[in-house]
Amino acid sequence: FTQVPPPTLTARSIAVVDRDSSVLIYGRNEKLQLLPASTVKIMTGLVTLEHYQLSDVLTVGKIDKNGQDMKLLEGEKMTVKNLLYGLLVASANDAALVLAQNYPGGKLAFIQAMNQKAKDLNLKGTYFANPTGLDSDNEGKMFTDFSYTTAFDLAQLAALALKKETFLEITSTRSITISDVDSKIFHQLGNVNQLIGKF
Repeated sequence: FTQVPPPTLTARSIAVVDRDSSVLIYGRNEKLQLLPASTVKIMTGLVTLEHYQLSDVLTVGKIDKNGQDMKLLEGEKMTVKNLLYGLLVASANDAALVLAQNYPGGKLAFIQAMNQKAKDLNLKGTYFANPTGLDSDNEGKMFTDFSYTTAFDLAQLAALALKKETFLEITSTRSITISDVDSKIFHQLGNVNQLIGKF
């Protein structure tokens, strides 16, 4: 609108959308499909908020450790709200897996719900293969089935998520200590978003 050229940007794909209308304000390769990594957890959080009550208590099952985690212990019982803090503050893959494994029908049904939600939101360039965003194993070998999205879809998804009060509250948290339901096991979480509190 001002005819001022945008700053030098090095990202392969960019989308700036109006938060209220989701109208694209600025884009570059905004529909290019790329690996979303941990931004997958935005959809994991949305599906969780639609299915569970925050006070629901889930039990940690057997989890393969891969990537970022909050050090959940097998058999540990934790509220959905605290698991969401692990998911959205610390980007904990183990929290994502517990939320998915306790969903009716298990992890596969949870992933189906993620993809159905993407379809309902008309995110045409998006596909979810898991609730974590991991695209490779511990040795760095790429999975044969992996998630992808576009900057435009991701911007729309984030704008929707931030309209939800609980989502906004949790993602705005710089650090927090959470516990299991018996207050015997504690987890110190720090936000992986380094911009929190800088603006």
